[in-house]
Order: sequence, then C-alpha cells, then structure tokens
Amino acid sequence: MFENFVLADFPPAKGFTPENRKGFVYVLYWMSREIEVPFYIGETDGLSARMNNYCVGSFSAPTDFRVCECIRYFKDNKNCRVIVRYKTSSDRKAERLREEADIKEALHLSGALLLNHFRSHNYRVDRDVDERKRLHMFCEASIRLQDLRVPAKVQR
Repeated sequence: MFENFVLADFPPAKGFTPENRKGFVYVLYWMSREIEVPFYIGETDGLSARMNNYCVGSFSAPTDFRVCECIRYFKDNKNCRVIVRYKTSSDRKAERLREEADIKEALHLSGALLLNHFRSHNYRVDRDVDERKRLHMFCEASIRLQDLRVPAKVQR
C-alpha cells in the first residue's frame, strides 16, 4: 500500500521541500525495534508547512497540538523514532480527502489505532494539561496494542 510513498524522519531536515506540487497525503508512524506503527493520516496542499505546524503544536490549532504532543511523547518519553511517509496527490482537496479516507480505512481494518479517530479538544474551554494527559494515554494504548502483536521470543 505504501510502495509509492517517500520516507522522511520527523522532524524533516531543514530545507525540506518535497516536489513542487501542491497536494500530498501522508502517514505518521512511531518506530521501535524497526517496527513501524502508524498513528496519524493526513492530507495537505503544503507538506513543509504542515510538518512545521506539527513541530510547533499550538493549542489553539487542535490537530496540530494533538499530533505534536503525540510526536513529542513517542520521541521524548518512549525514545521512539518518528517518521513520515508521504506521496504526491491531487491538487483538488476532495480527491485528497478521498485518498486519505481510503488509507484510514485500510489501516483501521488492519487493526491500527489512529489519532484521527480520537476526539479533539475545544481550545476555548478545555485545558492543555488535561488534553496532554489524554493524548499520552492514546500513545500508551498504541504501544500496548503493538506489544500484543509482537510475538514473544521463545526461551530455550
């Protein structure tokens, strides 16, 4: 499914400017022991700007905050590598949204736990400390789910 996707570490290197196109779909993964676990799927008309938004993670931009907080938790608290796989898509938002939905569906059917399906916050009434706690619980659930899938090594 991801044969045509380009892989980059997160955050991307300075000067990250993928092909001169407007439309992209992308998948963010956390990695541990060379296992890639998807946790967020998105689409955008400006990939470099979107990745930068995920580095900043303003609380008043709920998606940016949620993705940024999960990335920080996986990297800083769990020592996981975070990567992004992306590919060019249509310049038309409706077509990108359809492609994004197809990817979400395929990953959901494979058993992936996706942040896309996790309730967002209302920055006007919710507190950032509470949202951080909820997002950390999502990350821990993603890790536990993956631990259930990795076969245990047989002791001899």
